[in-house]
Amino acid sequence: MPHADHDPQWLAWAREQSEWRCLICDRPAEVCHLDSAGMGGGQGSDQWVMPLCHEHHMESHQRPEWWYRHRKVLARWWAELPFLRERYAIWRQAHGERE
Repeated sequence: MPHADHDPQWLAWAREQSEWRCLICDRPAEVCHLDSAGMGGGQGSDQWVMPLCHEHHMESHQRPEWWYRHRKVLARWWAELPFLRERYAIWRQAHGERE
């Protein structure tokens, strides 16, 4: 059963945006969910995601200090995420879809 906040259209749209590059190294990025559904429980909400390359995504899961080491870059992303979501809402409205 999909998570209540699962929105594959949002994730596909976000990955097409120019800023969807790894926050750490600027390589092509995959989706990293901030929250998870628990150990082995799948992914968490699609509302709180960030772009990380595979290497940095895996490192974020394996090394707890990773989050502290990259805190300034991550803070900038969380400040920008609402603007990306606003652009997505405008895009959906322009394409005849409702939130």
